Amino acid sequence: GIIPFDNDLTKLSFFDYLPVSLGYQMIHQEQRSNCLILGASGGSGILRGLYYQFQKIDAVENLADISKVLIQYEKSGREKLYNHPNIQLYHQAIQSFIRETKKKYNLIELSLVDSVSSAYSGVSALQENFLYTEQSFQAMLNLLDEQGVLVIHRWLTTPPRDILKIMNILFLAMKQIGYSQPDQHVFAFRTIQTGTIIISKKPLSKSQINTAINFCKTRLFDPFYYSGIQQSEINQYIKLKKPYYYQAAQTLLSQEQKQFVNKYTYDIRTATTNRPYFYHFFKLDLMREIFNYGTSKIPFTEWGFLILIIFLFPILILSVVFIILPLFFYQKKQNIKTPFKFNVFAYFTLLGISFFMIEMPLIQKFVYLLSYPVYSFSIILGSLLISSGLGSYWSEKLFSQAKGILFVTIIIGIIITFYILFLDKMISLALKWPISFRIAFSLLLIMLPGFFMGIPFPLALSYLKTVQPESAKWALSINGFFSVISTILAAVIAVFCGFQVVLIIAWVGYLTAGLISLSFKTSKW
Repeated sequence: GIIPFDNDLTKLSFFDYLPVSLGYQMIHQEQRSNCLILGASGGSGILRGLYYQFQKIDAVENLADISKVLIQYEKSGREKLYNHPNIQLYHQAIQSFIRETKKKYNLIELSLVDSVSSAYSGVSALQENFLYTEQSFQAMLNLLDEQGVLVIHRWLTTPPRDILKIMNILFLAMKQIGYSQPDQHVFAFRTIQTGTIIISKKPLSKSQINTAINFCKTRLFDPFYYSGIQQSEINQYIKLKKPYYYQAAQTLLSQEQKQFVNKYTYDIRTATTNRPYFYHFFKLDLMREIFNYGTSKIPFTEWGFLILIIFLFPILILSVVFIILPLFFYQKKQNIKTPFKFNVFAYFTLLGISFFMIEMPLIQKFVYLLSYPVYSFSIILGSLLISSGLGSYWSEKLFSQAKGILFVTIIIGIIITFYILFLDKMISLALKWPISFRIAFSLLLIMLPGFFMGIPFPLALSYLKTVQPESAKWALSINGFFSVISTILAAVIAVFCGFQVVLIIAWVGYLTAGLISLSFKTSKW
């Protein structure tokens, strides 16, 4: 929302009735020194900081163009707002800022950063999101001072899943950084469309809990969790058939957390930097509901992921039609008989799969370091194509055909192993660097394996051409076919199992291909 600003804070008294304002009211007036708004957007969070008289307000906005447009829109008063002496606006990715800054805050607000349409539709199910990961929530909690609170305000989805996943991630993050009794630090409530979770650095005092209870009571909001909440306090105003949110919060803070997450209808497992798909809620068990209730159930089962699975079938058909069949009919017309050799088929299949099993997760993983998907895609894809092209050019000059392939695949395996073990740590350290340094660092990390990844394919293909040229055509087709398929398979595996599993598959694929290459020198093809 874009709220006009003319320096008259009395016109903002309606803030007192918005759910996210409870976090501000739980902090005593004399303690309101500085707050952090994650996602400045239209500026309502910044105005809230001014209205509640915080001395310093830091605001982070991922898209600089939003601020520029608002400043040009004279009636919004954003020129006055962003030039206010108490306000500092940062244009960078939120997940990058919270790891770089050394400041401490009384209050951190993360409110409705995503649109309601993306929350409900499921279109973001396949998009990596490093903001809602366990590591990001740990970083936010670590930025709180001793009196600080973290306010998370989100759209509610039906059936319940979004806010449940947030709670699961938050509670695990709290335990990881030393909150021995997380339940003592939480107050959560809901409106008809939104859910709000407030986490306090210190255990919530009785006066803070009373403030929160009165806040909800006078505004007809429903509390669904705080330590000591009674059954009579829940589900009073916006009534549900069952107190889903209360039951979920209770269980997620208990010893039965894992069983609850595993048995729940939707995937509410914690999102991490290894599996940063916060909006992925789809479980294979949901297919049964779709078959039973029809396509009307699809909007509630994150159809974004379903489309990926559905696309796999026409892509399989098209790949056969345009890659395999033309060669088959060509050889039949020319009366060319190419004997089938399993080692040829397996080798070029593994190369096609393994190459993209490295490329796809690295593109998504480097979004975390480079902050923007467009940077990651262009830099990773461009550098990988250039480096693998250089590797192809130098392949026969550097390695013998007999054992060179195995040697190269071992080098690739060593690099992948190093990345599996240490890439996350290296990225975390590099997050504090300027963007130009991060880009240079990314180029180095990609071009090193890329050079060697470009060698096994041309080395085997050139050898094959000297032995049986017609088999080389099949090798090209087989590799192309599985290269197309592996892009989707890599995405599916990453969503369910994480990036590391995809890289492990690539590791196994390359080393197996290297071992298969030893049969080339004795095989008659």
